[in-house]
Amino acid sequence: MLIATDDGSVKTRDNRVIFFSYEQFIADIVRGNRCFICGVSPDAVPFNDEHILPDWILRKFNLHNRVITLPNGEAVRYGQFRIPCCAPCNAKMGEELERPMSELFAGRYQVLAEYVKAKGPWFLFGWMCLIFLKTHLKDNALRFHKDRRKGEENIGELHAWGDLHHIHCMARAFYTGCNIEPEVLGSLLVYPAKMIPGIESFDYGDLSFAQTMLLRIDDIAVIAVLDDSQA
Repeated sequence: MLIATDDGSVKTRDNRVIFFSYEQFIADIVRGNRCFICGVSPDAVPFNDEHILPDWILRKFNLHNRVITLPNGEAVRYGQFRIPCCAPCNAKMGEELERPMSELFAGRYQVLAEYVKAKGPWFLFGWMCLIFLKTHLKDNALRFHKDRRKGEENIGELHAWGDLHHIHCMARAFYTGCNIEPEVLGSLLVYPAKMIPGIESFDYGDLSFAQTMLLRIDDIAVIAVLDDSQA
């Protein structure tokens, strides 16, 4: 049985949140220090936090001590690029998302392309939503100015959180058991990428205001527009 709360969230009888209302999303996920998947407090269960780019990617390309460039031009090490996540949700993500996704990418372009053709885009699209969501939730913990005399705002204040609320719903589908219907799917393109000796075969970047991202791993390049209804 599902129970609707006064603010519009939806929970199960055992208090598991199936849908975060916008107000609860802002309070618990954006501004709170809670697990970004289930919303639990670190006072209630053990936390081990979640790498924003999955650890299997960091290990594959030896990225832990290298840096990603933030929207303000500053840099942070990939190994320190994490957000709050409880141990149960982290384990569930590892088993249900990251392990099968790492196996798909290990098969290179042909394997992933055949999977998408046979099974549809939803699994890959939801995983891309998850990476985008984690990237920009992290911005709430990062100062826009290193020099406090220039202001106290954080990078997250640049974002339209209503758009991220929608992406949060899709990224949590593995946890809630909800289906991602075709009408809420964005645009997803999977391309073969050239592998050139001496040039690294990894790249990641996004345009937060356009809800668009690119991830390149070996001979696979994935481009996703997360909120354009397949336009």
